[in-house]
Amino acid sequence: MFKKLFLLFLLLCTFLYAKENPSKEWLNLQSGRIRVFFHDKDFNAAKKYLKISVESSEKMAKRLGASLPEEVRIVIAGSQNEFDKLTGGVIPEWGAGAARPADRLIIVKSPSFYDRTKSAEKVITHELSHILLAYLTDNRIIERWFDEGLAQYQSGEGGINSIVSIGRAVVTNNLIPLDNIDYVLQFQREKASLAYAESRAAVDFIVRTGGQKSIRNLLSEMSAGKNLNDAIYSEMKMNVQDFQN
Repeated sequence: MFKKLFLLFLLLCTFLYAKENPSKEWLNLQSGRIRVFFHDKDFNAAKKYLKISVESSEKMAKRLGASLPEEVRIVIAGSQNEFDKLTGGVIPEWGAGAARPADRLIIVKSPSFYDRTKSAEKVITHELSHILLAYLTDNRIIERWFDEGLAQYQSGEGGINSIVSIGRAVVTNNLIPLDNIDYVLQFQREKASLAYAESRAAVDFIVRTGGQKSIRNLLSEMSAGKNLNDAIYSEMKMNVQDFQN
């Protein structure tokens, strides 16, 4: 009797483990420091995203003089419900992806249910930038405008639509103070687009003023423990309020 009960207990434990262990539900591909988790239907997307991730991380390493941490995981959520669960439901409908930098984790929507307005390359590069910045600054809280602006600078997002958006906001006196961009995930799509445009413009200003090396220098100073405002003053001899005006 005891033997039968013991075997039944083992079978029950095995069933519960299989149910809770994500490795039973996810496939994965890896190259270097990047590992992509996906469902069977997204195999082709996973191969594409892995290639994009490796190439983008190499470009960022050359541009910024810094590499990604030991392993970065990218999860392709198979449905909106799964995406919401993985991100805690905090990403608005206009969001294509999300990063959990402390966990070295990126969650993106499967192309099977998400009609992207941005290319996969831009989405993934954007999120990789968040991971890298958090890694370099030991997961300290960094002003959102710089985090988002740097991510867009790395991914090449922006363009004429951003210029038009900022121009319209200037004319109507509706520019968003950079500090308020911390709340971008609470914005509706149009206001969020303006917030991202302003963030990119601010980072572009830093690059135009001090060159590409200025971004490297800022990251180096923040990596050494300085906050963003002090790093900007050290590099540019002005504070954020100066160039915001």
